[in-house]
Amino acid sequence: MNKLQKLISKLGTEHVYIQTHNFPDPDAISSAFGLQYLLKANGIQSTICYKGKIDRCNTRKMMEMSGISAENVDKLGDSIKNSKIILIDAQKNNGNTYDLECDEVISIDHHPIFDNVDYIYSDIRVNVGACASIITSYFVENDINIPESVATALLYGIIVDTAKLTRGVSKLDMDMYYTLFFKANNKQIAYLESNSLQLEDLKAYASAIESIRVEDGICFANTGEDCPEALIAAVADFTAELQNVNFCVVYSKRKDSIKLSVRSMRQSGCNAGQIIIEALEGLGTGGGHVTMAGGYVSLRDRTETADELVDKIIENFKEIVGKYVDRYAQVV
Repeated sequence: MNKLQKLISKLGTEHVYIQTHNFPDPDAISSAFGLQYLLKANGIQSTICYKGKIDRCNTRKMMEMSGISAENVDKLGDSIKNSKIILIDAQKNNGNTYDLECDEVISIDHHPIFDNVDYIYSDIRVNVGACASIITSYFVENDINIPESVATALLYGIIVDTAKLTRGVSKLDMDMYYTLFFKANNKQIAYLESNSLQLEDLKAYASAIESIRVEDGICFANTGEDCPEALIAAVADFTAELQNVNFCVVYSKRKDSIKLSVRSMRQSGCNAGQIIIEALEGLGTGGGHVTMAGGYVSLRDRTETADELVDKIIENFKEIVGKYVDRYAQVV
């Protein structure tokens, strides 16, 4: 059996929930949508759900264009706890994935394995740039036609998560991109790409530009208070374009937490996912890919202020990134 057939064999139910990571982005939503279509083709109904909110205009517009519906888990009640859950673009026990406390869980993801979870089935490919590429491969392997609405969403998911095929790209991403390109509505893709910035987003960029500083090849920037997670990530991509920068740390302080998004340049030898884990050890949680990762630090039950914690986090990054850069320089 191929991947999709194995997945279907593990379900044995008429309805499942497809859960994305919190505050889902286009890759997570499009992957969930593609999987929903595949399950329906196999006689299984599903509900796409998430925790937090969908706070980026391009994600909401993509959903509107493709006819995607998703529910916040807070509105689903306790019945979901007795259902089978398919985590898409997410893994159980990750700080960015709300735990629905279900025993029968499946994971389809492309992030580094976060925890040793006893999934009833998993397809986790850490070398793949976008989860949408994995879902597209299910269509291809089973010779299932991809409707235009599904193809458009999946293509946009790949474009966003790989930064237009410039970041973390695998052969599967390339193959699935070209498979989708001729099936998608490329006018809609162009619209989504050119309308990804909201007027209020400029405040976050302005705050980042005003606060930005570069020390020893590391860029630090503050997007201001209560910045949406997806926007922090977008600003991190923006700062990564700076010359002579090996690593970027972008953060936002909230009422009860600090949210971080980091980027590393491949030529630096820095592993963003590993570095953020080390930098936040004893302070919070983090993880991600070689070139992009995110982290979270709770301010609850802390003796330090948010500013003091930020200073400590910055010092940690400077020390750890410096070690990675020095080690890589010795190798090359």
